[in-house]
Amino acid sequence: EEARQLMQLVVDYYKKAEEKEKEKEKEEETGESNTDGNVAKPGEAAMKSAYATFSYANILIRLALYEDCRAAFDASLKTYLAAYGPFHPMVLHIYNNLAILSYELADYDQAIDLLKRAIQGYTKSLGDVNRDSLRARAALGHIYWKKADFPSALEHLEAVASFASYNSVGASGSMTPEQVQKAQDELNWCKTAQ
Repeated sequence: EEARQLMQLVVDYYKKAEEKEKEKEKEEETGESNTDGNVAKPGEAAMKSAYATFSYANILIRLALYEDCRAAFDASLKTYLAAYGPFHPMVLHIYNNLAILSYELADYDQAIDLLKRAIQGYTKSLGDVNRDSLRARAALGHIYWKKADFPSALEHLEAVASFASYNSVGASGSMTPEQVQKAQDELNWCKTAQ
């Protein structure tokens, strides 16, 4: 409870700073409207607030306090999307964490959609084979395995296994031996279940 209160204080601090920043921007306005159609990007205080909110949501999810998690992740996501667009690593990380939340709430279809969005973004911004995409594919394979959709689980778990076999397990940028073993165990189970 103390950790939750402390994080709420940090979030409130940055929200107040964001409000002050907006008030200052209003005072500095010349009265001319933005006619080029561009949306103003969030300021520094808004970005700090978004990061504090994201950190707060991560603490809540680790403590299994899910009621406020989604709102905090959504608020953080909105700010990061406005500032950087859909392929920024932080946006993709938020999608991953929202998928974890959805998984914990047994909303597997939502978790699958979010992980697919993250994988698509990782592939577009980092290339076909990268650590973040690999971990998201392992999670996606696990969810399909949990739903007993073994063909879909196989697709993702085989990709994880083939990548892991060509890279040194535990090396920087790869999966941990435990993550690879879990994916391999689920892959073997899916093959026997079909």
